Amino acid sequence: MQLRQNLSVAFALISAVIASQLVMGLAEERHESNEVSANTFRDEGNIVSHDFAKNENSVIQGHLRNSYSSLDMKDYHENSLEWPWNRKNSTSNNSCSSHQNCTACTEASMTCHWCAHDEKCHAKGSWSGCTIGATCKKPSNDTKDNRCAAHKTCTECTLSSNLCHYCAFDNECHAIGSVYGCTHGVNCYSNDRCQRLKPEPIQPRIFDEIGTFPLILIFTIAIGIISCSSIMFVGAKAVKGAYDDYVADRVPPAEAFTHQAHRMLDLDPIQEDSEDEHEEDDEEADSNKHDDEDGNSNESKEEEKGQPSESVKGDEEAEENCEESNGCEEEAAEDDDGSDEESDWDPLTERLLSPVPDPSRMPTRNERKANKYMNCMIRTCSAWYMFSIFFAVSFAASSILFFPKVPEVNVCSDEFAWKSIIDSLTSLKMEASFEILTSVKNKNRLDVALEGISGTFRHDGEEVGSFEIKDTIIAASSISDVLVTCTVAPDRWESLGLITDYYRDKLQFLVNASGKLRIKGIGFAIPIKEEDILVKANKSVTKKDRELCACPQWKDVYPTKSPVMSFEEAMESVEIPFPSKREADVISYK
Repeated sequence: MQLRQNLSVAFALISAVIASQLVMGLAEERHESNEVSANTFRDEGNIVSHDFAKNENSVIQGHLRNSYSSLDMKDYHENSLEWPWNRKNSTSNNSCSSHQNCTACTEASMTCHWCAHDEKCHAKGSWSGCTIGATCKKPSNDTKDNRCAAHKTCTECTLSSNLCHYCAFDNECHAIGSVYGCTHGVNCYSNDRCQRLKPEPIQPRIFDEIGTFPLILIFTIAIGIISCSSIMFVGAKAVKGAYDDYVADRVPPAEAFTHQAHRMLDLDPIQEDSEDEHEEDDEEADSNKHDDEDGNSNESKEEEKGQPSESVKGDEEAEENCEESNGCEEEAAEDDDGSDEESDWDPLTERLLSPVPDPSRMPTRNERKANKYMNCMIRTCSAWYMFSIFFAVSFAASSILFFPKVPEVNVCSDEFAWKSIIDSLTSLKMEASFEILTSVKNKNRLDVALEGISGTFRHDGEEVGSFEIKDTIIAASSISDVLVTCTVAPDRWESLGLITDYYRDKLQFLVNASGKLRIKGIGFAIPIKEEDILVKANKSVTKKDRELCACPQWKDVYPTKSPVMSFEEAMESVEIPFPSKREADVISYK
């Protein structure tokens, strides 16, 4: 009975609360509607009172009507406080729906709350609102992104929070335990202190690491090209000279026509005169015969009698001149010699031969066209000779300057870095990942791309891990730092051996690497396959082993916050699994 009464009382209280909320909501809605209607009525009342005030003011202040414009009077009437009925329209709205954000809604009144379903402010208990209002978030001035994914480097990820670790499979920072991350994160250490953020330029030597045989081969090819071109050019010049000599010394075609032409060029003036006389006699004899046939024989006879007398007189005068000059004997001897030579040919035979034209009328050969071809050949050979010399010099210079060279690599992890790695092995994890800082020296004058570089490293003849380098471009003639992600998966006894050798300063690895180097610009690829590369991980490293590093010293110059463990502490922290009694009996039995 008492329980029933208690339930009825509770039910009555709940009903009363709900009813009160409903009443408050209805009252608020009615209040809002009343405010709207009141504002409307107030606007109408203000219009009426404004008109009345305007009339009263025009009566009382009639003397000011001429000094104020209608607009000024209107502003004066509307803004005047002299008339109590001249009230402005109030534009303030204190309803819950007038607030546009959560903070203004909750701070305006206790009867308002912010509803998240429609992002609006409603009165508590309103049918269009919500039962429980949302909690307003205070604006934060902190714009720093503290998520694990916001950290891009291994060291930054590790130092940001204890809830983040760096994963080796995607080189990203993930939250510990995330399904997108990894089980064991990379053991990061302060590589950033000794890592170059930008490539460091160097001045490579010209003949550095080219080798004797490549140099001999390059110069042999260049000298061979120049020699062949020189021989061809000299041969062309010789052909041109021989052609010029042939053209200069050849016999003119007018002189080589007949044997008679040679003789005509060698006759003396006396022989030429005698021949002319014989020709004239023959012509006159022919003309006399023609005159006899026409009936003019008397005149021709007189002319014939006169002409011989003139010729005889001419001969007598010539003989007298010869006697006076005492040169008749010499001329007679020459005439005898000439008669002996000229006894072979007959004037009748000469008449049967074709007449020899004057040499100036003979057709000449086209020597200009032949000279044009020869000059064109010489110019072509000269241009080819100059081009071959330029090509040979350019080939030798470019081959020496851009000769492909294998980059040099130094492991630059210092004492603190290796100690961090060893400290991670003291927990005897089955697998651990860490980063090793390396410096790569590119002595080529072109950029080099590292493609597919990977390998393994061994300790005491046993393979203890592997490494991989992401595809990276090393700038030309510079030293760049690259972080190599290594994964170690030794067994427990191998881990103990690594720790022991490190603290005894005897830790060394043999690294096998393979991949490809591609030189940008010329597309030349150099395959890499190196075996048994010795990497020292102790203070016995020399300056030559770290000459490329930004921090060439092995000792950690800047102390870190990480605790330094002695060999005894490391051995105490190692949990060595001792065999059970049964396993010991089996081992002793074997």
